[in-house]
Amino acid sequence: MGMAAVLLIGLWIWDELSFNKYHKDYDRIAQVRTRFTDLRKNEVGINSSVQFPLYTQLKTTYRNNFRYVVMASWDVDDILSAGDKKLSRTGLFMDPEAPDMLTLNMVYGSRQGLKEPNSILLSQSASQALFGDVNPVNRLMKLNNAYSVKVTGVYEDLPLNTQFKDLKFISTTALWFIDNPWIMKSAYNDWQNHFLKIYAEIAPGKTFEQVSANIKDAELNSLGSLKEQAKQNPQNFLLPMSDWHLHNYKRNLPDKGPLQMLWLISIIGAFVLQHIHHRQIYIQKARKG
Repeated sequence: MGMAAVLLIGLWIWDELSFNKYHKDYDRIAQVRTRFTDLRKNEVGINSSVQFPLYTQLKTTYRNNFRYVVMASWDVDDILSAGDKKLSRTGLFMDPEAPDMLTLNMVYGSRQGLKEPNSILLSQSASQALFGDVNPVNRLMKLNNAYSVKVTGVYEDLPLNTQFKDLKFISTTALWFIDNPWIMKSAYNDWQNHFLKIYAEIAPGKTFEQVSANIKDAELNSLGSLKEQAKQNPQNFLLPMSDWHLHNYKRNLPDKGPLQMLWLISIIGAFVLQHIHHRQIYIQKARKG
């Protein structure tokens, strides 16, 4: 029983330490966040949602710092339908470069499939639920009973130890804008509207520290007449993918709760293993005596 417990603890620790390493460029991918001063509470806060014009700035003024800059919606639960089959699945609307950045393993089609505005990539399990065991590429289906989309690729379901484990479909940001016309109408140049996520892969030869330093004042330098927002002294930075799971950022510093739990379980495993070892020595001495 002791060895079984140690084995299970070891497997859990391995699973935690390998979190997100499914993605080939895991050590170069980050989420863009903003550190700011909460004037009401007089403390530092962290924004994980950012503004559209920041995305534009990173894609233009700061483009040499990145290999990819990818806009993404927040997770959505949408209705996928094909023929008489309908199911609700979690997905994201993302830029066409997202599948390359996340190194999705394609079963059918290619990672370039999101270059068509009304396209969708399905996970293998979602594809099987809708179309069975056939290649669905170029088949038409509907999203939320409203938009006709073309399947341009099927990717392997992501493992449980990745942040994107629930990602069963990816559609385009172009379709997201069509479904939400207010984005291009009012949020395109609005530095006060935090509503999207930005993922990025840094350029070869760059480090997270260098790029964070380069983009730190991207928002502050663009605020212009927004004096109250400027008083918050917003500073943009990169949160590496390696910190997403075991370091949950709260306020200015990472919350090390998940990492401390990992250490605690590791100590328990080591204690159990040591106890087993001492027990074996005791039994051997007892047999000899």
